[in-house]
Amino acid sequence: MAQVTKPLEGEAVEVRGASRRWAIPRWWWVNIAFPFAITRLFILIVGVLAMGIMAQSPLDIAYHVSDTPALDMWSRWDAMWYIRIADEGYSYVPGEQSSIAFYPLFPALLKGATLILTLGRPPTLAEYTVGGLIIANLAFLLALTALYRLTELEFDSDVAGRATWFLAIYPGSLFLSTPYAEPVTMALVIGSFYLARRRLWGWGGYVAFLAAISRLVGAFVFIPFAYEVWQQWRKTRQIGTTWVAVVFPLFGGLLFPLYLFWRFGDPLAIINVQKAWQRQPGAIWDTFLRYLYEPVHAHAYSMSALDLGFTLVTLVFLILGLRKLPWHYTLFAALVLYASIGTGTLTSLIRHSMGPFPIFMTMAWYGRYRQVYEGLTVASLTLLGLVSVLFALWYWVA
Repeated sequence: MAQVTKPLEGEAVEVRGASRRWAIPRWWWVNIAFPFAITRLFILIVGVLAMGIMAQSPLDIAYHVSDTPALDMWSRWDAMWYIRIADEGYSYVPGEQSSIAFYPLFPALLKGATLILTLGRPPTLAEYTVGGLIIANLAFLLALTALYRLTELEFDSDVAGRATWFLAIYPGSLFLSTPYAEPVTMALVIGSFYLARRRLWGWGGYVAFLAAISRLVGAFVFIPFAYEVWQQWRKTRQIGTTWVAVVFPLFGGLLFPLYLFWRFGDPLAIINVQKAWQRQPGAIWDTFLRYLYEPVHAHAYSMSALDLGFTLVTLVFLILGLRKLPWHYTLFAALVLYASIGTGTLTSLIRHSMGPFPIFMTMAWYGRYRQVYEGLTVASLTLLGLVSVLFALWYWVA
């Protein structure tokens, strides 16, 4: 009879350890995958039903990338700008809406992903949309994961779980699953904060650089690195090469203006073109004062009561965060919010109010109180359904 050799205890432990090392942890399924899946399914069902039983907006600019509502509903408004840049490159006509208003990282990713999907064949609008949806939703998952880990560092796992829930159900999170730059920027920005918090300077510098070429506000991620470098210097009186992580996002923020200078002779074209969208730099109080002497609409491109509401809610949680978060979180959030409010309009604040992401950490902390948690959940899901219907039917959202 053959002798059966019992595996050594160390070998068994090693096998189990290897298996465990590659397993996706339970916290990810509960706090990332579940909120992502349930809210994306909710948006999809609401959007498809709206397209089937309700009338579309009579806008002349409305286009359709597919006869399948489940695909077509995601490609609206700015999505076509990104597709156009990926397909044709940048163009600029002074005084008119032009593609240079959009930063290059997402169109570059869209171009690459779509060429892979089509094996190099010239893509259709539907294929560009599919490529954009893949990038956006993967980035959203990364953003949720980074937010969980960062919030867990600052608070605990319970607060972290609520933070990802509040981001997933936030009405503006609709745009984190569309062919827009927001999901990529959010993943890179929150990832930069997490890497800075862990003082992983090398990876952090690269991620911060990418954030700076994804959207204008991405350059503000130099703030967490500057804060951590300062903290390190206070304790050790040494900086070494850690300052490079502070410089990388600042350098990335200069690249697109330099490109615009080389290509169109105007490094400030990214700012000047905003006038075509009724935006121009100004004092933030002038933006709010307009609501006192101009007609206000429930929701429209300009003078929207809904945009005003989102702005005020963001300001409230930004102020509350001063008591719960290190000051550099609030500084970053305030600068990002100012970048929108300081343009003379609150247009798109439903979408832009996600940029100051520390508000979700503050919501999560106060969400420990049942009334706050239930109130935010009901209000967010209701408004998420509303904006999903409007977006699918080609009404302006953000």
